[in-house]
Amino acid sequence: MDIFLVVLLMGIAVGLFILEIFFLPGTTFSAIAGAVFAVAGIWFAYSRLGATGGNITVIGSGIAFGVVFLWMMKSGALNKVALKEEIDSKVEGIEKDKIKPGDQGITLSRINPMGKVRINGETVEAKSTGDFIDENQPIVVVKVYATNVLIEPFNS
Repeated sequence: MDIFLVVLLMGIAVGLFILEIFFLPGTTFSAIAGAVFAVAGIWFAYSRLGATGGNITVIGSGIAFGVVFLWMMKSGALNKVALKEEIDSKVEGIEKDKIKPGDQGITLSRINPMGKVRINGETVEAKSTGDFIDENQPIVVVKVYATNVLIEPFNS
């Protein structure tokens, strides 16, 4: 009965670790639960089966984890849940001749520190030089980057 309980605890631990790695990455719940089951299984093995039983449990569960991990990697089981889409789109750049430093515009959203502005009829992403700028406030372009502009409030 003791051996069955150790095998059960270690099997649950290995299963939870595999679940964390392949199916629920980043949640850490199953990893923590797997660690708890592994520690409980190893402690139970050492306390009930002695040092030899504990060592066999540690080595056996390590081998079992490795075998299951490799099997999951090599089998096609993960292909059913793997993301296969490729993103080939690009962020639209700002045409240099349409917006230049010194051009004036108006904020379309609150700039804190990023937001949308309209300059010369173009709506672009903007970044403030420091202060937050409320919506519908006049601004002036300080610098033009490939995908956004650096702005500051316009003081007439």
